[in-house]
Amino acid sequence: MSSPATTALRRTRRQRRSIVCAVVETLEKRNLLAQSAWAFPGADGQLLYQTTVLGDHIADFATAGYKGGTVPIPDVPVKLTVSPVAGDDTATIQAAIDDVENDPLDANGFRGAVLLAPGEYQIGTSLNINASGVVLRGSGTYQTIIRGTGTGQRTLINVAGSGSRSTVSSTTHNITDKYVPSGAISFTVDSTTNLAPGDKVMIRREATQSWINALGMNLLEPGTEWAPSGYHIQLDRTITRIDGNVITIDSPINQAIDRVNYGAGTIYKYTYAGRISNVGVENLGGVSDFDPAITSNFDSPTTYYADMNHPWRFIRLGTVENAWVRNTLSQYFGNGNVSVESNSKWVTVTDSQCLDPVSIIDSPNRYAFNVDDSSHALFRNLYSRDGRHDYVQGSFVPGPNVFLDSRADNAHSDSGPHHRYSTTT
Repeated sequence: MSSPATTALRRTRRQRRSIVCAVVETLEKRNLLAQSAWAFPGADGQLLYQTTVLGDHIADFATAGYKGGTVPIPDVPVKLTVSPVAGDDTATIQAAIDDVENDPLDANGFRGAVLLAPGEYQIGTSLNINASGVVLRGSGTYQTIIRGTGTGQRTLINVAGSGSRSTVSSTTHNITDKYVPSGAISFTVDSTTNLAPGDKVMIRREATQSWINALGMNLLEPGTEWAPSGYHIQLDRTITRIDGNVITIDSPINQAIDRVNYGAGTIYKYTYAGRISNVGVENLGGVSDFDPAITSNFDSPTTYYADMNHPWRFIRLGTVENAWVRNTLSQYFGNGNVSVESNSKWVTVTDSQCLDPVSIIDSPNRYAFNVDDSSHALFRNLYSRDGRHDYVQGSFVPGPNVFLDSRADNAHSDSGPHHRYSTTT
C-alpha cells in the first residue's frame, strides 16, 4: 500500500505532465519571436553582441553547467546497490557511499555510482558525499523516495568538499588596461610571469568609495551603506590563451574594470585541494516529515503548514566543480530542493521539482533552487510550487549563472538576485 507521501508525489507527477506541455509551447513561441539589438543570431547561427561606446556588452553564458557546457552529463557505472532496511537507512546508505569513496578513480575521474533500489528510505540525520567521482542514484523520483524523519533543520544529502582557495605565490599581476568592458574575455597585465594556459585564476575587481557613490549606495539608511571592503568582486576563471601580456579567459568579466575612475583589477593563480569534482545526485524523490499541527497565516490569506523544526533542504552542493543534480523531486522541505554553495563551479541542476515547502512564508525560507557564492551554475527545466524566492541568488554572487526554461506557480516573492549585489545572471 502506498504511503501518503508516495501518493502525493504520484499525484503531483500527473499534474506536472500537463504543466510541462503548457510551458514548452509557451517558451517555444517566445524564442521564435524574440528580437534584441543587443544579442542576436548571425548568419551562421552564432550569437552576435552589440557593444556600448566603451565596449560593454551582454555576457556570453555558454560556459555555465557541467564541464562548462561542453559535454553531456555522464551515466556513471553502478558499483554498489542498496535496498531499504527495517528502520533507519542512514548507516546502510552511508556505508555504501564510503565504500565507493575508497575505490580508485578511473581514467575519466569517476569511482562509481551507489544505486538505491526502489522503495522508501528513512534518513534520521544526513547522507554525505565527500570525495570526487561518486554518484548517488535512485531508481526514479517516484520509485526511490528518501524520507527525512525526525526534527531539526538539516540537509538530507550533502555533497561537499572542504577547505578554501590558496593563492599561488608570485602569480599576482595588475591589469593595466584603462578600461576592461563588461563581457570582455581578454585584458592586458603588467606581466604574465608564472601564468600559463590552463591555470585556474581569480580576477579581482577592487571596489572603491567613488564607485559606491556613483551607484548611490552611500545614501542608504545609516548602518546599511555599502563599504568598499564588502564589494570587491572575485571571478573564478581559467586562462585559455596568453599572447604577450594579453590574457584570454574562458568566460567573461562580470563588471567593467575602470582603472581611471573606479579602481584597479588584479589576477592571480590559485589551487583548491579540497574542492571535489565529478559528483552527482540523480533519479531520487525526497520527502520531509513535519508536524501538521503547526500552522500559520503569516503573509498569507489562508492558513498553511508552518513547522520550522524538520528537514530543511533536500540536496546541497558545496565546494564542488563539474557536478550535477538531475531528475529529483522534493516535497515538504522547509527551504527547497537544491542549493549550490561555497565556491562551487560548473554545476548543472536539471529536470527537477520543488513542491509544497513547509515553513513560515518569510525570510530565509522557501528558496527552492538557490545559488550562493558560486558561478557557472546552470539551472534548467525546473518546476517550483508554493515557494518564496524560487530561483534565487545570494547577496554577493558573481556569475555567470543561468536559470533557463523553468516555472514557478503560486510564488510568494520574486525570483532573481536577492538584495545586495549579484551580477551576471
